[in-house]
Amino acid sequence: MKKIITIILAGVLMFSVPIFASAQKDITVSSHIPLYKYKYGRGGVVTYLPKNAIVNYQSGGKVTFRGKTGYTSLYYYFAPVKSNGWVTAVTKRQSVALVSPGKGGGNYLNMNTVVRIKPSVKRKGYVQTAVFINKNWVWGRWIKPSNVIRVDGYGYGSIAVFHYL
Repeated sequence: MKKIITIILAGVLMFSVPIFASAQKDITVSSHIPLYKYKYGRGGVVTYLPKNAIVNYQSGGKVTFRGKTGYTSLYYYFAPVKSNGWVTAVTKRQSVALVSPGKGGGNYLNMNTVVRIKPSVKRKGYVQTAVFINKNWVWGRWIKPSNVIRVDGYGYGSIAVFHYL
């Protein structure tokens, strides 16, 4: 009986390891992020990442984008596409207002600004959002869901950019 349980547990462990070792889908929140050939900015620049690029981010700063793999130490310019109920989205209107429901007023965002929204938290037609300002995420803002497009369905190598027509 112990042998059977040991074999079953070993099999479960063998199939669960690839799940934990998988990479994370991230989006860049700033433009012109360099990818270097080796860690710590050595070996020359392989490529530069554009703003709103969907990349394959692995541990240790290893990033893959459109077949080019490199390293970066600028990890704070990346946002996970999905994490703990938060989903990354991109603003699709020319000017988008961030408000406090019931209080009005707030900041404005331009088109193609990366924000993180929590679709499960709604108040008066707005969803909770976070905005990247000065290398930090500012939490506790609110935005209309019709003003953003979620990027969790985009594939690796995509660039989430919208043009005003």
